[in-house]
Amino acid sequence: MKLWKKVLAAVTAGMLCLGCAGVSGLQGVLGSVSAVMPVCAAENDTAYTVTVPVGTRTTQLTYAVNAEDTVEITDCENDAAGDLEIPAEIDGKTVTSIGDSAFYGCTSLTSVIIPNSVANIGYSVFDGCTSLAEITIPSSVTSVGGNAFQNTPWLAARQEENPLVIVNGILLDGTTCTDEEIVIPNDVTSICGFAFWENHMTSVVIPDSVTSIGSYAFSDCGNLKNITIPDSVTFFGESVFTNTAWVTYRYDENPLVIVNHILVDVDRDQCSGKVTIPDGVTSIAEGAFENCSQITEIAIPDSVN
Repeated sequence: MKLWKKVLAAVTAGMLCLGCAGVSGLQGVLGSVSAVMPVCAAENDTAYTVTVPVGTRTTQLTYAVNAEDTVEITDCENDAAGDLEIPAEIDGKTVTSIGDSAFYGCTSLTSVIIPNSVANIGYSVFDGCTSLAEITIPSSVTSVGGNAFQNTPWLAARQEENPLVIVNGILLDGTTCTDEEIVIPNDVTSICGFAFWENHMTSVVIPDSVTSIGSYAFSDCGNLKNITIPDSVTFFGESVFTNTAWVTYRYDENPLVIVNHILVDVDRDQCSGKVTIPDGVTSIAEGAFENCSQITEIAIPDSVN
């Protein structure tokens, strides 16, 4: 894997969501594809590589073999240009995931077909693929990381159709929505990381169909005062509500912001010395106590699992 991608992954690994599910972009045009390619892999000290066709040329994909003897695509040569079909199988092993930033900045890719063997797409996978206008992602994909399609023509086209980009029940992006009051549709099951980042809305209603909200989903929505969060939400990523009016109001009530028995945020200005997490809290969101430099001791109750 390229060194700069390793640095990117190290910097942002804790930032984005784990629970956002898949999309089916342009399936009506391209259909559902399951590609099993007779490819031969090579191995180096840290990863495997495989040569696959892309347009009229070939490119190398780097991949890792998981403990389950399945494959995760981890990198692609940046000179890949044209149409790419990701193999469903490499050396007899099923391709089940595409790792974080795997195709980041592949500016010459024009279309990608993801096979129906893939279940997981990491964060920023296609971010910066500025020529990528067509993506086929099958219903087998159940997890998509934040910013997976940022800065692609594919996402821009979807935003023009509807500022709330929702595919297969997953809210991928709402950054271009100009409504002050946003009501998320009832068929949404999860909200991806950075989905509403820096949006100017004042209120949002989340339906009880939603079970997870990814990292930074509402971060820096400074005008956001009212948020309806149903009991169905059982997962919050990192810094979901950072720099919102809503979390500021919650700080006034209690420096420990607890939602659905989950400690999601901490007022770093108020918390000092010993902090006792209340009994009944079942989990602590990633980054909740980050940069709490004045805290000297934390008491975690038995209820936290």
